[in-house]
Amino acid sequence: MSEDSTEAMASRVKHLRICFIATIFFCVSFSTFANPCEKMIRPVSEKKKTIFAKAINVHLNKQLGPSLNQTLFTDSTDIFEVIHYKQWYIIYISTRITDESYLVYSAAPNKSSRYLTYWAGSAIDGEGPAVEKWLKKDAPGIPPKLASCFAWHITDGRGR
Repeated sequence: MSEDSTEAMASRVKHLRICFIATIFFCVSFSTFANPCEKMIRPVSEKKKTIFAKAINVHLNKQLGPSLNQTLFTDSTDIFEVIHYKQWYIIYISTRITDESYLVYSAAPNKSSRYLTYWAGSAIDGEGPAVEKWLKKDAPGIPPKLASCFAWHITDGRGR
């Protein structure tokens, strides 16, 4: 093998190593910033929203209505977002009276007698660990992956 072809081969090997390192770096960086809610936030049909809204109305009026001394009404247009993982649901709604809220269910709302807890208000970047800790306490048994998703979604993930 000539000296020129040895240098060309060494150059190609060096180039391949750099490409390999860059690819690894890109994959690790991308996974660090990836959305932990990927595939958990999905569109919900109008029919399912209507079914959920009927159940949510019952739950809100049983759990929250008395403390507000009001009757709450939610229909399918008041369901903005559904985060679903395994059998668990976190549903972002409007009550038309209170701040928009996330209701946490251990099963579909129409298969539940109540929501476990709710989140209303805001959180800022970096508060994710505190939100996750609160959620695990107030919704015992919530899958850690869903708790992490929710904490990220309302803090660092907002606007993405």
